Amino acid sequence: ARKRQLTKYRDNKSYRDRIAQAWSLLEPTYRAIELYRVNLAKHSAPGKQNVIPRAPGYGRINMYCGSLDYEVAIDKDSYTVINRRDLADSLRHFVLSLNEPT
Repeated sequence: ARKRQLTKYRDNKSYRDRIAQAWSLLEPTYRAIELYRVNLAKHSAPGKQNVIPRAPGYGRINMYCGSLDYEVAIDKDSYTVINRRDLADSLRHFVLSLNEPT
């Protein structure tokens, strides 16, 4: 299966373009999930082992939607809040965009 996929990727420019377009839509969500996962699972920021999150795994209920918000470390002294519902909505939007005509 992998050989068939790689052959198709090598030989079919429109297939490569479609994959590149899909990745451009998915990458921001992928990076946010990576940040979320590494902070919670590894207790560090992605690619920065010396950066330790202040409260890994400690979610707070978002008063507007009821989902959990997590404060995640981006870099030393740089944090952001990631909401699980926002990640799920972003993934749903991506999947729906795959079925839209281009």
